[in-house]
Amino acid sequence: KARSSSIRDLLVGDSCPRAGSPGGMALTRRRLGVFAIALGAAGAGCSSDADVHARVASLEALFRQQQGLIDRQQERLATLEAGGEPQAGDRRLQASMPSVHGAAVPGARAYTDAESIQTALSLTWVLFCGMLVMFMQAGFAMIEVGFCRARSAQHVLTKHLINLCVGALGWLICGWAFSFGGPFRTSSGKVYKSNFIGTEGFVAMDFYSVPVEGLVEPTESPARWFFHWAVFCVAASIVSAGTAERMSYVAYAFVTLTMSCVIYPFVVASAWGRGVLQEVNAVGMVDFAGSGVIHLCGGSVALVGTIFCPTRPGRWTSPDEFVPNSVPLVVLGTFIAWFGWHGLHCGMTQSMTGVSDALLASQVAMNTTLSAAAGGLTAFWLRFAFSWGRTGDLLGMCNGVLAGLVSISAGCSSVTHWASLCIGAVGAMLYLCASFVLRRLGFDDPRDVFAVHAVPGFWGLVSGPLFNWHMNADKFHRPTGWACDLGDDGACRTGAWVEAVWANLVGVVTIIGSSAVVACLVFFPLRILGKLQPAEEYDPDYVPPLDTSDGFAPSTCGQKPTLYAI
Repeated sequence: KARSSSIRDLLVGDSCPRAGSPGGMALTRRRLGVFAIALGAAGAGCSSDADVHARVASLEALFRQQQGLIDRQQERLATLEAGGEPQAGDRRLQASMPSVHGAAVPGARAYTDAESIQTALSLTWVLFCGMLVMFMQAGFAMIEVGFCRARSAQHVLTKHLINLCVGALGWLICGWAFSFGGPFRTSSGKVYKSNFIGTEGFVAMDFYSVPVEGLVEPTESPARWFFHWAVFCVAASIVSAGTAERMSYVAYAFVTLTMSCVIYPFVVASAWGRGVLQEVNAVGMVDFAGSGVIHLCGGSVALVGTIFCPTRPGRWTSPDEFVPNSVPLVVLGTFIAWFGWHGLHCGMTQSMTGVSDALLASQVAMNTTLSAAAGGLTAFWLRFAFSWGRTGDLLGMCNGVLAGLVSISAGCSSVTHWASLCIGAVGAMLYLCASFVLRRLGFDDPRDVFAVHAVPGFWGLVSGPLFNWHMNADKFHRPTGWACDLGDDGACRTGAWVEAVWANLVGVVTIIGSSAVVACLVFFPLRILGKLQPAEEYDPDYVPPLDTSDGFAPSTCGQKPTLYAI
């Protein structure tokens, strides 16, 4: 009787599915079939009561094993019905792609709750950071207006609007496709571009699809397109500052279009789009937030523009006429740029799906702040020391902050806090040295953009791997993770630190060479056509600088708007 009760519990116990359910009926039939076969086999071979008891005991063990498997299947089924994560062995869920329309699209499924939350958080994060980066344009415009003469304010502001408008068109037509478009190939567990640059995604053709008539399937690409368009505008604003007061609107629009379609996309495709600079060696170029991609590229083009644009009349003979017209605007613009820079750096995580992403963004924000602070203080005190304690240089401090921000861009996610202070301080020193040399050589750079962006950008590419977490030739941490770079055997790769330094040096040469060569091909014909001239030579409504002997910058309120020749 005890044996019979135990077997009955196994067949119809509490662990069975709900009565009447298809799953419960199927499991019960399966149990009865197994029991009948086993009981027949047991009875056929039994010769004594002892044999019967032994066979029944073995049957009980078998049934309990089967019961454990069934219970685990029940838990798995309940998890899937509740919208939980697809299980590792569920090939059907893994093979099907999630869709906003769910099963209405053939071969698709609905997003799970976890996928919906992760996707929403990541896209919201990318969009928010992109808006901060776009707001940096207001800061750069204020800085440039403050450094230039008051009569050129409207010209400068118009050029920054051209950055946004023309840059958006160029980025839509082919900039995004060249930068991040496929096709891609897989090699040794890594993904690289199959071509020199991307050849898919022109005019956002693959951002949407129509799998079923009447249903539009969106992708995550528009959010990332918006973010990287805002990042491109940062690079274009560097060129605007380097050629201030010496370009017509059409000439600058042409330069911006070329930047958005050719110069900048090639650099992005090589460094961030899994292109040639990622194949230099096993590590590839490391530039988390654009010391080279944004600032070295934009600074190189700006230097070429400075060389091709004629020097403004009186720049070196009457330097008092070219003093910055509004220090408050420069300081306010620096505050805005510094604020937006956190969106640029933190947004490069490109996701916010877990604790690791949040901790990485926190690390980036802290290093960004410390490097900027070190750069500003270093520039201020060095200028103060060189003046023998007579005066400080507020504008130099502002440029020192920007130099520190540029310097930390490449390694902000993979260096210690003390290293970020060193990187920012050295970046400010290099800015002061480069500014002094360029002025001695007679370069008319209204805002010192080459000294503020290109030179610290070069330092950022070098210092990023140099000050990597371990700072030795044994291990290396990639900028998007907390673990060391792994080899084929699953252990930390040796010698990766040296490979990263070498790859970044190759990246420096590639970025400067490609950007400068294409920029020469752009600026040379503009110079021949007379589109690169000081405003005094082509502006029919030019007004001489107003008297500033009283120590106050001239006001443009109530004056006739200055019209620049197109």
